Amino acid sequence: MSSVSVHYSTHKINKVRFLNRNFHNDTSLFVTGTNHPVLSKNKISVWGLESRQNSDEIEELASVPIDGIVTELKVIEINNKPMIIGSTSKGSIFMYSIFNLPNKFEYIGYDGLLDKKYENYNNINNINDTYDTCNLLKERIWFNSSSNNNNVNSNNINNNNYNNNNNNYNNNNNNNNNNNNNNNNNNNNGSCINSFDISYDQHSLVTVGNDGVMNLLSIENLIPIYTNRYIDGLSVNVVKSITSNQIITSGELGRYIKFWDIRSNSSQPVKTIKTQCPRIFSLAIHKDEQHIIAAGSSDGQVNLFDIRNDYSIDQNKTHNSNVWELSFSKSNPNQLYSCSEDGFIYQYSYNKDNLGGGGMMTLPNQINNTFDIYSKEVSLLQLPTSIGSIDSFDINSNINRLICCSTSSQCLIVKSL
Repeated sequence: MSSVSVHYSTHKINKVRFLNRNFHNDTSLFVTGTNHPVLSKNKISVWGLESRQNSDEIEELASVPIDGIVTELKVIEINNKPMIIGSTSKGSIFMYSIFNLPNKFEYIGYDGLLDKKYENYNNINNINDTYDTCNLLKERIWFNSSSNNNNVNSNNINNNNYNNNNNNYNNNNNNNNNNNNNNNNNNNNGSCINSFDISYDQHSLVTVGNDGVMNLLSIENLIPIYTNRYIDGLSVNVVKSITSNQIITSGELGRYIKFWDIRSNSSQPVKTIKTQCPRIFSLAIHKDEQHIIAAGSSDGQVNLFDIRNDYSIDQNKTHNSNVWELSFSKSNPNQLYSCSEDGFIYQYSYNKDNLGGGGMMTLPNQINNTFDIYSKEVSLLQLPTSIGSIDSFDINSNINRLICCSTSSQCLIVKSL
């Protein structure tokens, strides 16, 4: 029997993401971002989750203030270090590394020795910050000042792959602190970044925003390596990476899904699909069959498209309001999930014959990996009523847990699957 636990917060949490790694026990890490109307009161946090038979306990391990509403959030691993990457309504992309995880939340492969390098650096430079507890350390930040390409800049706060040369650390820190002050003075009001996505190889990330511009940034230093100013005449709502070179977007003009190839010499999309959706808020790409795209719209529709064609291959009118997020399951990519402003989360199973019922608990040898729209099963996930809009969700298949958040109820909900 599945369990549901509700955890109330003093903050309006609007983004939640798991770190998808194997942990030693029934634990996991997830991160959150907020959308407080007073922009200076927003923050990102890292949490620990302990999975139990009848309930789940969460614990906020560390947090840092963020200037602006958090519009998107990812957590990945770089050089054996968990890294939070996020975007804001004030036009910044930020990267924070997570240091000194409590022992019970250390995952397989986590290298805690990297933390000592920063402790040594602080001792040499007489910095009083302690790292006895879990902390978030700013690594890099980039400001979207795309109205003037010369103003697009990045601030690499800790680079050189954790250089052991302490003199280099000292020089780099002084230079970067000066750059940081200049950046903060000149770029606090960049164009809002509505969405970003990370390439499959984790070498780059792509951003879109209110300015209708697409930027491809190197994750190593957050320096733009490709810019296209002709994505849309208005704001772009969502972007997803198909491959390191292929990207899809949808914007305020609505109804259109555009496909881009940065290897092309043209600034125009290589393909455009006109949908029946009034406005698309969310996109998802099938992990194994990357020609299958899911789109969630403002009228509650969740439609599937095969980009080899110009029409939808499946339509679902399950929600009655904005579909904020979509995600294919990482463990069973033939399962799609959607969350909406109407307060519901749906699962769409496209497994051939739906062996094992299509649930998350299906054993690997019971899953038929064939994607089949004719074997679709749609189910509503049971959540507490009167929660309000479900703004974001994520699934950790290692512990069979779904986590979601609601800004209207200011809560996090953890559900076993």
